[in-house]
Amino acid sequence: MQPTFASVLLEIRKSVERMPQDLSRLTAVEQAARKILMVPAAEDFDARSLDGLTPEDVLRMDLMLELLGSQDRLRLIRIELRKRLE
Repeated sequence: MQPTFASVLLEIRKSVERMPQDLSRLTAVEQAARKILMVPAAEDFDARSLDGLTPEDVLRMDLMLELLGSQDRLRLIRIELRKRLE
């Protein structure tokens, strides 16, 4: 089964919950997202892009991924998140 954006976002949130409480929320989200989405440390990433997503954004992303039928969904998720920062 291909991952959905919603499932990836849930995995990131669960990972954040397991992190030490002394990290700021955005730092924890960034660390979890980088690990799960395989974002290199040298690549710009802003965790606020994940925190700002509405349920409608998540649904839109999942619909787009389903329509594309891509085999590389995590890459597409990273591309869409990067677009939100531009």
